[in-house]
Amino acid sequence: MNGKHSLDVAAIELDSRLGSGFRYFRSTTAGHELLEVLESFCEVTIALDHYDRGGHNAPEAFDLVEARNSTQHRLLTQISPQLDLGDAEKYVHHACRLATLIFSDMVLFPLPPTQQLKPRLAVMLRQTIEAGKLLSGWELHAQISVWMLTLGAIAASFTAERIWYTEQLLQLLQALGIQEWSTLESICCGFLWWKPVCNEPGQRLWDEMSTTSIHEARAMEVNKSRTEESLRDSSKQPPKGSQRFYRSQDV
Repeated sequence: MNGKHSLDVAAIELDSRLGSGFRYFRSTTAGHELLEVLESFCEVTIALDHYDRGGHNAPEAFDLVEARNSTQHRLLTQISPQLDLGDAEKYVHHACRLATLIFSDMVLFPLPPTQQLKPRLAVMLRQTIEAGKLLSGWELHAQISVWMLTLGAIAASFTAERIWYTEQLLQLLQALGIQEWSTLESICCGFLWWKPVCNEPGQRLWDEMSTTSIHEARAMEVNKSRTEESLRDSSKQPPKGSQRFYRSQDV
């Protein structure tokens, strides 16, 4: 916002959390360049939240739109049409940029649904994630992966991609031991997330995954019970050789 936004108490609190998960990008030159853009997205989101709440020192709409347009342009100029997937760092950065575009389409720069931007971004993000899993070091990006998969799943709503995203996200959440919506929400709030817009579809996604998880657990329990019952039944039957011996004695 170029110093045009004076933060109130609520904005300062939001500023302390939003984007904190991106800070490890500063360790490399390319990561630092991306971090500067992501921090701008955080600033615009904080300003939007203040504008939406109103009150003392709330930013003007004109300044907010100007900052949004500039930030969006900076992000788009960083996206390369040809990605070197042999470089793990570039892969993570590219996936992060795509997830940020999804966030932007949800919160800052929404386009008409007829443009089908979110479904197209969901496909691109999936392709990047699938390619990146062939590279080493992906486990170092667990929390940002949670955030990207969450936004990807939301963007893929009512499309065939939704199933893939929910499956991948559910597996990651289980591996990280995340069992509450509040924990997932807290992780996402450390990246780019605006509760007035993102929480509702995020909660629906969580409910959907919880239902899937319950059904899978029940199915596993049923299969376990059937297996145990089958083992018990087989243990009650005499060995086949014994059955032949008894029949020969009867004869």
